[in-house]
Amino acid sequence: MADTRSDRSRKITALTLNALAPGAGLVLLRREWLGLSICLLFGLLTQLALWGLFIVPASVPWAVSMAAAVGALSIWGWAQWLVVARARLVLGPVANEAIEVLLARASEALEQGEYPRCRHLVRLAQSIDDGHADVQHVWAHLLTLTGQFRDARRAWERLLLLDPTREAKRTAIDALEKLPDT
Repeated sequence: MADTRSDRSRKITALTLNALAPGAGLVLLRREWLGLSICLLFGLLTQLALWGLFIVPASVPWAVSMAAAVGALSIWGWAQWLVVARARLVLGPVANEAIEVLLARASEALEQGEYPRCRHLVRLAQSIDDGHADVQHVWAHLLTLTGQFRDARRAWERLLLLDPTREAKRTAIDALEKLPDT
């Protein structure tokens, strides 16, 4: 399965954002906390390096400024590696195949009433791509069947955002109407 135009666009956008602000590309690829942490750490180290090297060099020891500069450059390089690895994982053909296999097994477990096994398989699929609409559908259905109605409501609502097609909307709306009020 080849990359779609939107996948290529998403990769280019993530790589460009990440080059400008390390961590921003990870946020786009749904690793928000990791991306935010990297961005903050890079910003703090860069500020310390700039402060010590250019703004008030007499107030900050040269070794501290250089250590901060090396740390900022290291964080920048690490962030580039992370976003490339994440883009390859999430937007590559291997990920789609893995998700399809996991979803088939999860659906089978769901039909057989093996809810813990289904939960495990869906969580694995979510770790690959938690923005995949079919993964979200199975997750919402599992939560509904296990009686976790508050979480199920959020999962069905998220499915509406992830998959705006008519069929998915009808399925999610029907499920939301059948859920008891919590």
